[in-house]
Amino acid sequence: MIYHSGTLCRGELVVLSKDESHHLIKVLRKEKGQMVRLSNGEGTLGSGEIVAQDARATSVKITETRPYPRIKKRLHLAFCPPKNINRIHFLLEKSVELGVSRLSPLISAHSERKKLDHEKSRRILIAALKQSQNPFLPELQPIQTLQKFLPHLRGDSCGIAHCLPDSVPKKNPKDLFSTSNSDSVVMIGPEGDFSPAEVEKALQVGCKSISLGEQRLRTETASIYVCSVFHFLNQ
Repeated sequence: MIYHSGTLCRGELVVLSKDESHHLIKVLRKEKGQMVRLSNGEGTLGSGEIVAQDARATSVKITETRPYPRIKKRLHLAFCPPKNINRIHFLLEKSVELGVSRLSPLISAHSERKKLDHEKSRRILIAALKQSQNPFLPELQPIQTLQKFLPHLRGDSCGIAHCLPDSVPKKNPKDLFSTSNSDSVVMIGPEGDFSPAEVEKALQVGCKSISLGEQRLRTETASIYVCSVFHFLNQ
């Protein structure tokens, strides 16, 4: 599978990016006249014939396309990236495989990692897209503070997962996904959890407290748990 950022229309001639051309010619060792599969990350998968072989700018003529409709409800996962970069990459890969629509890396009071290579992260998402043959590439937002993120939320479809005591019973993620009539947002904190002040601010804008069970989960495990529940309910 090759990624092409743009339209895929039958009969169209597309020129692949330098990275995708190099992968196609040097790694997969494809040659002129051979067929390849493509995804534009916007809901279309296609097939095409290599008409110009170039490790820097390969041209492919699209011979067949198949559009996929978006699911009615979508998941926006907002997470505090863990310190270990391999665990971040694992989280990004699995979020693509499980159909997340948007990813927002966050910086909270207890965050150990406050920087994230956006382009590297996007390449991880594209690789996972090609491997899983997911028609949709998640939107990746630049890393931002929780304080800047919260004002943009709609409370009735937002949940914050945390381990702090709560005066109101916490919801299970499936309850949030089942009762919401719009796209859902779930926030996952760092290994030190969200601070009490951060949880309070989230509740003030209408977010619901979310429980992921009795055991404490690592950030990437908690994220995959939430994504898996959403994926199961939307199949």
